[in-house]
Amino acid sequence: MEGFGVVAILFLALMVLLFISLFQFFSLLSHFHMKTFQLLKNALILTIGRPLRSLSTAIISAFVIYLSFFQFTFLIPFFMGSIVAVVAFFNFYHTIQKMQMKAQQAQGQEDDLPLDESEMKDEEEKGK
Repeated sequence: MEGFGVVAILFLALMVLLFISLFQFFSLLSHFHMKTFQLLKNALILTIGRPLRSLSTAIISAFVIYLSFFQFTFLIPFFMGSIVAVVAFFNFYHTIQKMQMKAQQAQGQEDDLPLDESEMKDEEEKGK
C-alpha cells in the first residue's frame, strides 16, 4: 500500500490538470471553430503553457466550491457554477488576448521586413 502513495498523487495531479483543461476546452469550444481533437489539444496546451493562470483558476475554483459547501450553502444552486465559470473565463480571456497581441506584433514585424528577391519578383508580376 505504501507504493501506491506516489501513484495516487500522480493521478490526483492528472485529475486537476484535466479538470482545468475542461474549463479551457469549453471556452475554446464557444469561441473558436475547430475539430474536437484540436480543441482537446489546444486546451491541454493552454493549461500547461500558462501554469500560473491554470493554478489560479484551480485555487479560486476550489475556494468558491469550499465556501459554497461549508459556509454559504445557499450559493450552490444559484451562484457556485456561475462564479467558477466567470473565474475560468477571465483567465482564459486574458491568456487568449495576450496570445493574439503577440501574434499581431509578430505579424507587424514580419510585414516590416524587407522583401527577398523571390517576393520582389512576385510583387512585380502582380503589378503587371
